[in-house]
This record gives sequence, structure tokens and C-alpha cells, in this order.
Amino acid sequence: MKRTTLLIWYDKLKREYVWWLVLCLLGSTGIFLMRYMTPNGMGLVNDSVEYIGGARNILLGNGYSRIGGDGNPIPITHFPPMFSMVLVAISFFGLEVIRAARFVNLLLFGANIILTGIIIRRLTSSKFFSILGALIFLIAEPILRVHSFILSEP
Repeated sequence: MKRTTLLIWYDKLKREYVWWLVLCLLGSTGIFLMRYMTPNGMGLVNDSVEYIGGARNILLGNGYSRIGGDGNPIPITHFPPMFSMVLVAISFFGLEVIRAARFVNLLLFGANIILTGIIIRRLTSSKFFSILGALIFLIAEPILRVHSFILSEP
């Protein structure tokens, strides 16, 4: 009787392992997909310039600021500083700010795919729907677009 209980526990653990493996494979696939979709780097918009400029000015010792028309730093008050501070922290390891932003966005895309699967599993108690939700997140065009720009949204 004890051996039967142990086999049931082992079978349940094995199925749980397979679910985690599939979810992590979807996250890794998302990272490689985004890397393939952005061979020349992430897209830039006006918000991207503020985050990158803010990070570069922090590295230069000017604080979270942008350079004004007269060449003096002006504090940035209309963008949250966390994304720029994350870029600064990664830049300490030798990456330039724009490459650090690509690295962060790639990792966040994979993490968001995995988190989507975890959240759906917690809500539905279904491994199938959690994998399906993570797959939909992986191929959804608006999500791909948001993650392909240097923005704080991911």
C-alpha cells in the first residue's frame, strides 16, 4: 500500500515537471522569437529616448535628467525612473544602455509568458488552459509589438 502511494506521488510529480518544462520552453521560444524579430535592435519612440537618455545621464552623474537645448541637464519629471535605473544597473556589467534595454526586454518577454501560464493555472486549475494562454500570449501581435520597443511597459 505504501508503494502505491509513492508511485502516485511520483506520477503527479512527473506531470508537474512536464508542465514546468513546457512552460519554460514557451518562455525560451518567446525570447528567441523576439530576438529573431528584432535583428537590428529594439524599436525606438520618443519615450524610448527619454528612458535611454535618463539612464545615460545617471551614468554620467547628472541624475535622472535629459539634456536641454542649452546643453544643461533638466530633471525628468514625467517618466518613472525605474526602467532607466534597471538599465543603469545592467550597464555596470559592461553593456551599453541600448543593448541593456534589449536584454531586459527579451528577458521580460520570456518571464511574462511564464507568468501568464502560472496565473492562468492558478485561476483555472488547468494545465492545458495555462499552456494555451501562454501560447496565445506568445503569438499575440499587440504583445509582440509592445515588447519589441524600448519602453517600460514590458
